[in-house]
Amino acid sequence: MTAERILVTEKDAVKCAANASLANDPRIWVVPLATEIDPRLVDAVVARLSQNLASGSGRGPSTA
Repeated sequence: MTAERILVTEKDAVKCAANASLANDPRIWVVPLATEIDPRLVDAVVARLSQNLASGSGRGPSTA
């Protein structure tokens, strides 16, 4: 099967550019991705880190 268009992320485009057989393939189209992080998640992470630092347990990897 031959594809007319191949959509890849920017991360994969870097890998394709390093591959001689894909580097100049006109079928490859790069699709930029944008990620939006929910502010509630940021607040939860900051709260957890603050708790760890306050309790003195913020000196190593999490066991969670």
